[in-house]
Amino acid sequence: MPTNWLDHESAGKDWFTGFINRNKDLALRKPEATSLSRAMGFNKPVINLFFENLDKVYSTYKFQPHQIYNVDESGLTTVQSTTKVIAPKGAKQIGQITSAERGDLVTACCAINAIGNDVPPLLIFPRVNFKNHMLFGCPPGSVGEASPSGWMTHNIFVTWLQHFISHTKPTPKSPVLLLMDNLEAHVSYDSVTTAKKNNVILLTLPPHTSHRLQPLDRCVYGPLKKYYNDECRSWLLTNPGKRISIYEVSQIFGRAYPQAFSKKNIISGFRCTGIYPFDKNIFPDSHFIAAEVTDMPYELATGSNTASTETQSVCIATCLPQPSTSNTLVRPQTPTNSNDSGIIEIPNQTTPEKQTISPFVIQPLPKVSNTAATGCKRRKKLSKILTETPNIDEMKENLANKSKPKKKAVEKIKCKIVKPNEPEMTDSESDIDMKLMDDDDDEDWFEETEKDLNIDVSGIKKGSFVLVKYI
Repeated sequence: MPTNWLDHESAGKDWFTGFINRNKDLALRKPEATSLSRAMGFNKPVINLFFENLDKVYSTYKFQPHQIYNVDESGLTTVQSTTKVIAPKGAKQIGQITSAERGDLVTACCAINAIGNDVPPLLIFPRVNFKNHMLFGCPPGSVGEASPSGWMTHNIFVTWLQHFISHTKPTPKSPVLLLMDNLEAHVSYDSVTTAKKNNVILLTLPPHTSHRLQPLDRCVYGPLKKYYNDECRSWLLTNPGKRISIYEVSQIFGRAYPQAFSKKNIISGFRCTGIYPFDKNIFPDSHFIAAEVTDMPYELATGSNTASTETQSVCIATCLPQPSTSNTLVRPQTPTNSNDSGIIEIPNQTTPEKQTISPFVIQPLPKVSNTAATGCKRRKKLSKILTETPNIDEMKENLANKSKPKKKAVEKIKCKIVKPNEPEMTDSESDIDMKLMDDDDDEDWFEETEKDLNIDVSGIKKGSFVLVKYI
């Protein structure tokens, strides 16, 4: 190897240039930002559970590709992102006009199916009241709603479900499957019951996996953002001195929509996620390596409270590449000879000096404790068939528990108890803590007081007068 490798303890730019030239299939690329939650969420047990649920609904309802839909939201902002432009070299600052520094957000809720068709979108405007003129220029058949934040809510999603049902027209003999993420606005009792009554089967994706499992995210919303930004720049060029407001978003979105929602993009989205055609092995083991730093056990990934030692590394055995016996790393002795070209000549070594070493032995993957061990008590969400009866009953029970009136806060005061027909206690006598209570709690309080404080309250009956002196 070159002598400058020893001097600098690293390879140089010349080696890197030669390496790229020798490997034509490699190139410098800008990676897409992936959050830690996505890296941890996309693990093999969770993905396998989703495909098990998907296989279950396929075998139960015999869905055809025109009956398989995916719904998701995307934000449309009034401020477009800038792109690269041609400019003179050496220029310190290059500017591009945008309508504002911070814009308003309009949410577009779209749905597609596996044969390349789409359902007219729903636009949510950041207003209290919706007006029909806000939809000027939208794709034909679009509907609109308004919310103060411009985001999806429970009630708006129920409205969208009714809009979806009116276009798909599911029947008991021909139901439809709707894939969606675990957004809280999607998973409500009203939306699930509405879908159940209208023959719509709801299947949720695992959390933090939409970047790989959601057809809309994979092949549709990316082109939509690009075409939308191009249309925003075109609008600013044709309307100099004007700003893009939420009232122009509809017509700009209407011009970008047909370009992004093409049959080719939609069908590719379902194919690359393994949803249709069904392929539960669509993701290679290398895609799960990012989740190995947590070593999430299968029980934790599926919501169970117990974890056996045998499953502590359920993915690590299948995801890590195994060392090849043909690749050997030679650890030579100190080089003794070098020629004029600067290349150090290594004398021939005997076979015992050769050994196979995996890169993971030299630098293993970092390990961190899982979220269950760090005290996080958030309930892990999983892929579910929401329209199944057990899930609906669970949601109904949770809704009933939330609707129960909460007990009033119990306040403690310092007081003295005087039993009927007895003189008032003096200040020198000991005080006790007495709780303010409702009428229903009187008998329980008497028992508690007599047991814990060793006070005879047999003379105090319900309806008796009790004289209390406050300190």
